[in-house]
Amino acid sequence: MRDTISRTLASAITIGFGGSAGLEGPSLLLGGGISSFIARRLKLDQKDVKTLFLCGAAAGFSAIFKAPLTGILFALEIPYKRDVETEVFIPASIASVTAYFTSAITLGTET
Repeated sequence: MRDTISRTLASAITIGFGGSAGLEGPSLLLGGGISSFIARRLKLDQKDVKTLFLCGAAAGFSAIFKAPLTGILFALEIPYKRDVETEVFIPASIASVTAYFTSAITLGTET
């Protein structure tokens, strides 16, 4: 969790001072890091930790960019460069769509 916080803070400082950093990295890192932290605190096995990490990354991406389908596809592609993580599809879809609607309700749909 410490790594997640320090990387997110470093990205925020870089973006805040006009540095070249996109919002993709911090949104994926923060969403994935928080969900991974929760999974570890619940003492879930490594496979479930990975699934929750990918769901959190999809949710973070979806909430920031208001693009739930892109968040889902990101979660499916992140673990492997040559393959797709298909068993994460349904949990990532639920997390991504939920994050999108939560973001749209609280912040509006304007980009």
